[in-house]
Amino acid sequence: MQIRITIAAALMLMLMSVSVTAQFRTIELAHEVPLTEFVVPVSQNGTLNFRGCADCQSYSSRLTPNTLYVINKQEVSLQEFRKQVTGVGDRSKYYLTVVQHLETNTVTKVSIKL
Repeated sequence: MQIRITIAAALMLMLMSVSVTAQFRTIELAHEVPLTEFVVPVSQNGTLNFRGCADCQSYSSRLTPNTLYVINKQEVSLQEFRKQVTGVGDRSKYYLTVVQHLETNTVTKVSIKL
């Protein structure tokens, strides 16, 4: 009797795990971008152009008023972001993370640690 209960429980766990794993879908993609390959955005409703390296594919995504700009884990305005990033001396030492929403081709977040 004990063996039947154990087998039944194991089968139930296997069936539940199969149905759960089929539900995942990627909706956002994070890109690591060298600051040397990043053009600082001018307006909230513009386009952001970037690439992961000098020989890598170039990406172009729309910015929206909902795009978040983050410096050192603190949210800042686009104007403050522009000021801080354009003031960096040696751009080759820094990388940004650009989070792109795949379905809408919009940038949801741009972050950097200075």
